[in-house]
Amino acid sequence: MELHKGDVFVVYGTSWVSSLIRWSEKLWSQDNKAKASHAGIIISEDGTTLEALYNGIRLYNIYDYKDKVVIYRHTDMDLFKFLKGFDVVKHHEKAVYPYWRFIMHSIPILSKISLIKIPVCSELVAEFLYKAFCNDKKVDDLMMRYQNYFGWTPDELEDDWIIAKDFTIVFYGKPTK
Repeated sequence: MELHKGDVFVVYGTSWVSSLIRWSEKLWSQDNKAKASHAGIIISEDGTTLEALYNGIRLYNIYDYKDKVVIYRHTDMDLFKFLKGFDVVKHHEKAVYPYWRFIMHSIPILSKISLIKIPVCSELVAEFLYKAFCNDKKVDDLMMRYQNYFGWTPDELEDDWIIAKDFTIVFYGKPTK
């Protein structure tokens, strides 16, 4: 598996927390489906990731996942765009996990509100993508939707990436080195 800085991913988690997240996502999903319960950003070719995990926004590694992972790559992601997006989201590292946002995500209108600007996993990814591509003349309207990154769910991100012409799946399965 060849990883690039700026690849993004979703996890099809199997824990009870993942099931609860998918249930909540499915309530508001346009297609009445929700497979993804988590999302993150690959920040190094060795599999290092930046994610909002239960113990806060942390560095992790894609190879530590036991559940199915789907890794997506934007065709225009390059080192410059990666650094532009990462420079904006890296300050979140070591922030506490915003558990209170679980409740807010169960009601979509509330999920867009964040007085304390700490993102959940999918919001971190949406913020990264928006900042990476925000001044790109070639970018499509899809990326501009991430400007309001609070409120995005892993399922919504994956639905967008599936229909977007500029994202390709580079890996599907359980990651192994």
